Amino acid sequence: MRRMVVAALLAALLLSLVPAARADSTSATASTSLYAASSSQKHNIALAVGSLSYFTMEYGDHFSFNDMVGPRDAASGYLPALNGRGVSVVGGGVAQVASTMYLALLQIDDIAYDSLYFYGERYTGTYVTDGYYAVLTDYNQGLDFAFTSYFDGTLSIFLWEDGLDVTCLILMDSGESGNLVGYASTPLYGTEGKRNNIALAAGSIFGATLNQYQAFSFNGLVGPRKAENGYVSAVNGRGVNVVGGGVAQVASTVYLAVKSLPNVVVTDKKVYNNFTESYVTDINDAILTDYTNHIDFAFYYTGYGSLVLYTYLSDTECICEVYEY
Repeated sequence: MRRMVVAALLAALLLSLVPAARADSTSATASTSLYAASSSQKHNIALAVGSLSYFTMEYGDHFSFNDMVGPRDAASGYLPALNGRGVSVVGGGVAQVASTMYLALLQIDDIAYDSLYFYGERYTGTYVTDGYYAVLTDYNQGLDFAFTSYFDGTLSIFLWEDGLDVTCLILMDSGESGNLVGYASTPLYGTEGKRNNIALAAGSIFGATLNQYQAFSFNGLVGPRKAENGYVSAVNGRGVNVVGGGVAQVASTVYLAVKSLPNVVVTDKKVYNNFTESYVTDINDAILTDYTNHIDFAFYYTGYGSLVLYTYLSDTECICEVYEY
């Protein structure tokens, strides 16, 4: 399965590292902004996203938003907030989650919609630009967002929100199964700001796909760690408060997951020489990154298939899973 890389190719790769690509032919993704959402809307959206989070669908499987999310009532923890037509209702804002899913599903053939309603001309929100993309759901009135998958394979559907956006990622597996070849986790601790930064960086990497001789660039995928991108001040690996502090933990987690893989060649790696954190125990695993000063963490894939990275947060850990297809 593997072969030696000739010197000329190595030299070219080292001079032309590019960010990992997304496998557009095998995935679909959509995001909607939480910029204009109230705190109550964000609360309701987070509850709905938590009910969905991750699930799979096989050929012929049916999805019902109302069945999976359940009643949007006070007993379930939902708050009064404006809905898509500007009316305050318990659970207001939840339809944004359905709309985000719909935007991702539009990119996939072989989806049959069994129940689909829109706010249409009554839409007063801003998370989509057209009211006929603003999906309407109402548990009490039986207005559902429901569909059946006729995709010839498995759909893996992920939903998350990070305080800035609601995102839906759908991975399409038509039969070629992937093998889990790398895994690592690092403990989460510290302030909410630090967790916010880690979640943003992990979300930027989630689903990154490397084909043969394609490079992974942490800075290329995560981008600038600036306030306008949602990053806040938090402690970094040397104990200093900076905007984006904590992001290097994601790089360390990815490094731990890939460092032993025989078909991964690390080309850019720097570590803290005054590391004050405890999410790794070996200083050689404490990856240092700095977008502004061009300090990157980079590697490339030499296998014959595809390498896919999934970085995400649990309640207590930052996790990286690496699959080879």
